[in-house]
Amino acid sequence: MSLMFVAGVGTGCATSQTRAAFNGSMIVADAVNGAVDTWTQYVKTHHVTQEQIDAVNNAYDAYYAAQMVFRDALIKSVRLQAADPNHAASPIDLTAAMLASSDTRSAFIDMVVKLTTATQGQ
Repeated sequence: MSLMFVAGVGTGCATSQTRAAFNGSMIVADAVNGAVDTWTQYVKTHHVTQEQIDAVNNAYDAYYAAQMVFRDALIKSVRLQAADPNHAASPIDLTAAMLASSDTRSAFIDMVVKLTTATQGQ
């Protein structure tokens, strides 16, 4: 359940805004991958219900879908910039996609934290 986020904007023609968005997405992906690792270890060592597993999977799926929208916005921005170097990236598209990704990342990580700390003493 690990997301490898490769948008192809780490190099080449891209605005500083696009690069910043890409770099931020890598930090988000690292945070989610850390939560996935925590959840995986927790499942191995604690009794979890199918309902909890489904809730985490659904939260991850929502995050992943938002990341794909964000990835598509980044790719579109890079392609527009490559076709016309004077064309500015759409800050509205990038910002909306980045916020959606951030919101779903937060929901996913919060759920993992809540589930893995709620039964620490059990």
